[in-house]
Amino acid sequence: YLATPESNLANELKETPVTKVGSVLDEIEIDKSISIKSTKQTLIETLLNIHNLGWISSRKLNSDLTYSDYFAPNGGGYTLEALLNLAPNGFSEPDFLGWEVKQFGVTKFPCSGAKPTTLMTPEPNGGLYFENGPTEFIRNYGYPDKSGIDDRYNFGGKHIVDKSHSLTKLTMKLVGFDKHSSSISAATGAIVLLDRNDRVAASWSFAKLIDHWKRKHAQAVYVPCISQKNPSTGLKEYKFGKSIELGEGTNFELFLTSMQAGKIFYDPGIKLENATSANPKVKRRSQFRINHKDIIKLYEHYEIL
Repeated sequence: YLATPESNLANELKETPVTKVGSVLDEIEIDKSISIKSTKQTLIETLLNIHNLGWISSRKLNSDLTYSDYFAPNGGGYTLEALLNLAPNGFSEPDFLGWEVKQFGVTKFPCSGAKPTTLMTPEPNGGLYFENGPTEFIRNYGYPDKSGIDDRYNFGGKHIVDKSHSLTKLTMKLVGFDKHSSSISAATGAIVLLDRNDRVAASWSFAKLIDHWKRKHAQAVYVPCISQKNPSTGLKEYKFGKSIELGEGTNFELFLTSMQAGKIFYDPGIKLENATSANPKVKRRSQFRINHKDIIKLYEHYEIL
């Protein structure tokens, strides 16, 4: 509903308490029995309750909001999402009351031995990958599976700006980014993977990534997690730490600056199974990751609570 500036409704809204739920939207409290004084405080209290649960068996929240056991090794994120009542989805939106929630594995608390954190998983929107599909992309730039699995080609490894990768022979470049001023210099700029003939193997336009980054990471919380295997059930169990990390305020130039410095890297896990058959199967996983100690550089305000 559009209310003109000096209308009774607009004047009333100016005097109405609201809850900030993102970079753009506020929420009006209609049900007074449910009071959210602050999304940040609610997030903190919720994560404290999850920490106090102790060890939790690996699980996943289904679309009907019921739990099911999760047997794959990467269950930490799914388990935390389930405890937050967040069913898995493919939407590029923050997870919980306007906050992006990320768990990261550690060997012990508060955050010793932290593994790299996945920041976002966008598919390329340019280059051979986009134009001819991932199957042809892997046939051109992939390599036989290193663990000896027959008829499987992989495309993986840490790709860092301005460095040729030893297996894929591709070099990542930031086209349209001025590293001296740490600013975007071309509206048509992109993150690109170039082969040795300067052919674009894959690319992600800045236009595609800017909105995604700002929307997902304007407010983010990083939660440490340790794991163990339950000897009786065989399921992994997870415990979430009490020292959480909160990042607020970011822009895409901070992302690109960290990428130019080699802090953010492209670390895909793309596979082509039954590669020589008539019906090869592709597993897509494009991901940009960062070592946990470098996350602080992505936000204007960062605190450990």
